[in-house]
Amino acid sequence: MLWSPFQAPDLPLGNVSAAAKLARQWLGLGEQRNDFESYRKAVEGKGILVFRTNGYNGPWQIAKESPVAGFALYDEQCPVIVVKKMPSEAPQSFTLMHELAHVLLHKKSWIDDEADLRATEGREQQANLFAGLVLVPEHFLTAINDAERPANVAAFDEWLKPQRRAWGVSTEVILRRLLAVGRLPRATYLAYRAWSLEIGKIIEDEGGNRMYRHREPKHIFGDRFVRTVLNSLSARRITLSKASGYLDGLKIADVHELERHYAGT
Repeated sequence: MLWSPFQAPDLPLGNVSAAAKLARQWLGLGEQRNDFESYRKAVEGKGILVFRTNGYNGPWQIAKESPVAGFALYDEQCPVIVVKKMPSEAPQSFTLMHELAHVLLHKKSWIDDEADLRATEGREQQANLFAGLVLVPEHFLTAINDAERPANVAAFDEWLKPQRRAWGVSTEVILRRLLAVGRLPRATYLAYRAWSLEIGKIIEDEGGNRMYRHREPKHIFGDRFVRTVLNSLSARRITLSKASGYLDGLKIADVHELERHYAGT
């Protein structure tokens, strides 16, 4: 499998809304059934490496207590985006698109704390607006019936469940889009935010699962990277030892197990 070279699209830097619309077209995103992996595949298809850290202690983990949510390493030929693994995939999709904004709009390397993903000014605000518009363009919002909005914010997750599943985003991202277009009172959004933070303190994240060690490189580095390494190994362009090193230090037996896994997919 050949790696597609990165060629940044020509985006109007002074108009984030137009830039997000063109970026969706550039990525070839569909109307529904998106999730982190589909967004990752679309971004990687444009020559940008996307890594996701693992949930257990190791060289590819961003510590749980660290506020860092992700970062972008800008390079004209092969940019890299790193997303922190979270208890659910939806927030990871937002982080991915936020970092993509730094690559496409700002053309700079960037490190983002969790607070940056809610910034309301400067380039972080631009990145947040871009991410929200790429994930939930304005015409998506027509699928939401404001008259059905529950009075209790604790019921918002269930209310927006069909949209969350179809678009692969969190309830908060959808609410922020509704807020931006004037369809949700700010006080209601803040009430949901406060409720979700309290719930988040109760839910304990169990971290990563190492039962299927041979599959971990796919979750960390992405399908295209892993296939490129395995194809290079099969063609004898790299050694088994090199392949192991590229694949998070997999043991030789696990490299062969990973080959068998890909042969069966």
